[in-house]
Amino acid sequence: MTIIAAKINIDNKCDHISLINDIAVNKFNAKSAHEVNTNVFNIDDGLNDVRAYFDVSNRGITFICRYAKDIPSVKQRIEEFVANSASIKITL
Repeated sequence: MTIIAAKINIDNKCDHISLINDIAVNKFNAKSAHEVNTNVFNIDDGLNDVRAYFDVSNRGITFICRYAKDIPSVKQRIEEFVANSASIKITL
């Protein structure tokens, strides 16, 4: 799982766990995000095709796809989510 679909940066006021959970629920129809390792989250309800990695030092979240075919869909979902939030910026 090494294909980067999107990266976002969040401000210091934003709680990354809540944000990742909101993305999982609202854009990937998951019940919730699941932390599978420290700062690594499964966000697609157990399919394990998309993960979110939180970089503590840069306050950024990188979305990784298992399959290249999923990149356009994941990128679009993240862009839609970002468009409706003032606390995050997308860096594709």
